[in-house]
Amino acid sequence: MPAAPLADPQSRLGQLQRGQGRGVLRARADGVAAHEDLLACVLADPRCEPAFEARSRCYAELALWLAVPLEPLFARAVAPAGSLVGETLAGLWALGSPAVRAFVADAAVDEAALAAVVAALFDGRWAVPVDLPPRARALWLQHAREDADCVAAAVRSEARSELAGLTTDELLELGRDAQNDRRDRLLGELCARGDAATRNRLFATLRDDVVYGRVRLAARALGLCADDRPLALAEDYFARPDADHVPPGRLDGVARMRRACLVEYLLHLPPPHALAQARRWRGFGGYFDVAVGAVFREHATPADREALEAYVGAHAGRDGGMAVIDELDALARLGDSRSAPLLLEIAATTTGSQARRRAVQALAMMPDAPGAVAELQAALWDCEDETAAVACSFVPELHAAGRARLVELVAQPLAAPELRQRASARLRRPR
Repeated sequence: MPAAPLADPQSRLGQLQRGQGRGVLRARADGVAAHEDLLACVLADPRCEPAFEARSRCYAELALWLAVPLEPLFARAVAPAGSLVGETLAGLWALGSPAVRAFVADAAVDEAALAAVVAALFDGRWAVPVDLPPRARALWLQHAREDADCVAAAVRSEARSELAGLTTDELLELGRDAQNDRRDRLLGELCARGDAATRNRLFATLRDDVVYGRVRLAARALGLCADDRPLALAEDYFARPDADHVPPGRLDGVARMRRACLVEYLLHLPPPHALAQARRWRGFGGYFDVAVGAVFREHATPADREALEAYVGAHAGRDGGMAVIDELDALARLGDSRSAPLLLEIAATTTGSQARRRAVQALAMMPDAPGAVAELQAALWDCEDETAAVACSFVPELHAAGRARLVELVAQPLAAPELRQRASARLRRPR
């Protein structure tokens, strides 16, 4: 969660903190008056989930546009890795800011400050070694070596085998490190057998094994086989307390792993079967909410719309909206314009950009709803690449400023390739 409560969502600062395109547009229009707000966002990280929320592209782009004085950021560049200060300075370096280029090249700059910027340059793939001054280049190459070591450690040479000739235990063992395409073949073989002995072994693995890959494979296979024995196990695990302040305290790692695999089991059941369980468990609270949300995300029907809206309305404030992202995905699947007022409220007020992205995605499915097109147009300036990409793909009409924004995004070196591609594709479409 943010270190302090965010500003009012109707204010320029509040919108910038939430990564909303409206805040960016207001700041561009207000010029120097917006300097303090932007610096406040970078220096006091407003993100609810830094690992899942981006701001650096947007804040760096806006800092360059507004010619924000960067001395406050240089003074705080030694912040921990992954901080917005280092990430924003890295973005400004990639955009060619003379002040940041000089900062990175300055031999007197503190090593920790330089390392924070270089780490962000490497993570964002915003630099190549030849363009960096010597000290920064050495730090970048150190990251590259560590990354290469991790990739090499992940490579496995496996002997090819005929799946049909393997035992169930041998198939499960192959699931330990299987990639998606191979995992699908393993699932197909296990389900094709479908005999009682195979299902008994799968259930024992789901209940007792401690290796994630094997447990997950067994859970998925049992779901596809519509075996109902894991339902009681799922209810047991979902009901267990899992919080530091609730005796007996936080679940251990193995229990949490098994619980997550039981959600995989639910998602692989036939949809009517999974939905029946989800509807029965709604309101149980705790981890039941996680499992129920996952099922609704994949399988919700129009009959679930009102219950989904009620849940979102009641829980949207939890964890920056992360508690309702599955339900928002479900509403997007349903695409019912009666959900639009709630979605517009979430898009405008949520403190988490992941929830905002889901709300914007859902609004894209109902462009005739009042307010939906305006929200998509504003989202072209959003901080999150994924949200802006949704706007590029689905905004049905463009005003002059929106078309100019697409031109900016196509040429934006900090933007993800998919965002640039979608912006380019939208420019080629008729108005």
